[in-house]
Amino acid sequence: MREVTRNGSVSPLKGLAVTFGNLGDVLSKINQEQYTAKTVMSLGSSIGGHVRHMADHVRALLAGIDGGLINYDDRERDTDVENDRDAGMKVVEELGTRLEGLDNDNLDRAIDVRLMVDGHGHSILARSTIGRECCFVQSHTIHHCAILRMILKGIGIDMAEEFGTAPATLSYHHEAG
Repeated sequence: MREVTRNGSVSPLKGLAVTFGNLGDVLSKINQEQYTAKTVMSLGSSIGGHVRHMADHVRALLAGIDGGLINYDDRERDTDVENDRDAGMKVVEELGTRLEGLDNDNLDRAIDVRLMVDGHGHSILARSTIGRECCFVQSHTIHHCAILRMILKGIGIDMAEEFGTAPATLSYHHEAG
């Protein structure tokens, strides 16, 4: 697994970049058929669908950092990222690299977040910070990696224990020895 700490500092941007790097490592272990298979274990979605969904959230975060508004619900479905393992691996690498290139200077900057609150398309506008949203997207990504871990384990592919495990759980296990 990659390290979150760089030059003695910990950053939610770096943490998210590491999570995406680890996702890329896992994707390199599967084939196209496994990437697009919709199994009972995956509840009708595919690994590619989860990758696309995670990438959409990172894209929304990055667009918000650039433009001042994050909208996690404005996303496309049935894209190349969802249907082509190589496209998925490429976008995961590109987004990880872009996250790596960001600095921590704006983490306290306020940002608007548009949130859909029901199935009828109603939404609200809420205030947050870039740092808080980075932490949300990392938590969301780890959650989906945990789902991927279950899917992959179901088809006989093992990965590092840390993949898809929350930082608080990893910390607990390190302290418990």
